[in-house]
Amino acid sequence: MAKVNAKNVMNGTYGTLRIDGIEYANISTFESKITNNREEMQFSGNMGIDSKLLSSSGSGTMTFRKVDSRVVARQIPSIISGKDFKTVIIVSIDDPDGKGKETISITDVWFNDFDLFKFEMGSTVEETVSFGFNPTNVVPVDVVVA
Repeated sequence: MAKVNAKNVMNGTYGTLRIDGIEYANISTFESKITNNREEMQFSGNMGIDSKLLSSSGSGTMTFRKVDSRVVARQIPSIISGKDFKTVIIVSIDDPDGKGKETISITDVWFNDFDLFKFEMGSTVEETVSFGFNPTNVVPVDVVVA
């Protein structure tokens, strides 16, 4: 049985995010996932349920510590002009204690919604952006092999 050493578990503190080549050091959380759309089916003489993959979709959320207006400033001109804003996201974790760097590139990312303005007295401000993407536009740039 393979042993896992705790020091090799990736530490999110070393995660980085770039949007169109610009690093967002104020990133607080990042999550992206692919959801498979399946149709369940059963066949004659078989009690088991199988499934057929029909399509996949990608989605995610990013939360930023509010230090500037970049998120809003990039979206509003596209909304006003009626143009679909698409971007490139490159996210990676490079924990010096880990077994290597993991990097994923996602092209043609669209933003579904974002905080236009938000604050709470006595608290730091964060802004959240939800996004979508076509899973066929995902490229694993760097992978960690166990």
